[in-house]
Amino acid sequence: MGTLEHLCREHPEGDLLFEEGDVGKKMFVIQSGQVQIFRTVGKDRIVLAHLGPGEFFGEMAILEGLPRSASALVVEPTKLIEVDSRMFEEMISENAEIAIRIMRKLAGRVRELDLRLQNLLSEGGVGRAIEVLRQMAAKGSPESGGRVRLAASAVHIAITAQCNLSPAEVEPVLEQLRRSGCIRTEGIEIVVADEVHLERFAVYLDLKRKFEPAQSELSDTARRRMDRLIRALELEEDDLHFNRTVLAEQYQRYLDLKGDFEALPAAGPGTPSDAP
Repeated sequence: MGTLEHLCREHPEGDLLFEEGDVGKKMFVIQSGQVQIFRTVGKDRIVLAHLGPGEFFGEMAILEGLPRSASALVVEPTKLIEVDSRMFEEMISENAEIAIRIMRKLAGRVRELDLRLQNLLSEGGVGRAIEVLRQMAAKGSPESGGRVRLAASAVHIAITAQCNLSPAEVEPVLEQLRRSGCIRTEGIEIVVADEVHLERFAVYLDLKRKFEPAQSELSDTARRRMDRLIRALELEEDDLHFNRTVLAEQYQRYLDLKGDFEALPAAGPGTPSDAP
């Protein structure tokens, strides 16, 4: 970072950088190490993100002048660049590239939150079950490759209660998670795949809802397509080209993910190459 080296600070594992509700005076850029962003609901810790080198966090509090909306915990020895609000404003005003990078990162976070909301609101239990696994992962026993081991009974109870499923409906959901490589059952325990794999499967489910809607949704889908067609007739040629390109890229990503997940054996969490 050159001229920003004087802003670097080293933090040991377990250092709590700030807590939800604290006044936000700095934002942070990770040079090395890893930071966990989480919220506490009752006695439960809900992990929102694991951030690594090149990632930044804490910017919203200094942008809005509001208290922190989450807590940040150092999970391994970490070096951070710490920037106060005055310097942050100077960096934004003097360097357009920094501003664009921050805007792109914020847009990505909004998309991720929207995806999680779609999973929680989806009619099927699989998307909601992924969010339950993400929440439970913070309490599990860490294993290599970012995987986590949980008690199978606790997973069953949590998915039944939080996904509003009957006990009979839980097993098909778990079976689909096994086939996708998101979990592996080992006796009385369940091994959950790493966050990257869970995220890829969540994106796959979201794209599947978009490109392969259920039969009961076809009438609504047809109406939405007609609305999009009418709106498209009012668009400029450049906008039409951009929309077609984005849609094509989304569909190609869906096909890639579909090929990956439909080809997976039910052996265990993660891709076949990294399955334990």
